[in-house]
Amino acid sequence: GLAEAGPWAFVSAGTLNVRMGPGIAFDVITTLDQGALVTALGRTADRLWAKIMTEGVEGWANTGHLKFSIPLSFLPVVQ
Repeated sequence: GLAEAGPWAFVSAGTLNVRMGPGIAFDVITTLDQGALVTALGRTADRLWAKIMTEGVEGWANTGHLKFSIPLSFLPVVQ
């Protein structure tokens, strides 16, 4: 389950776009509905974007629409 996979997060509001990269200029891979659970893989240095995995797909999401199981600062900064 998600607990063994490490930190997780859930979508806290509305519909969340999962993108190819950390920014709104990147293409949307998929969208997630409110309440969806994802694995948290890392974050940008400014903490505005998180790298997540959902259903085997990796992408980036705006952290303002996610609630994390650990403090965001504990996630590694990744590219």
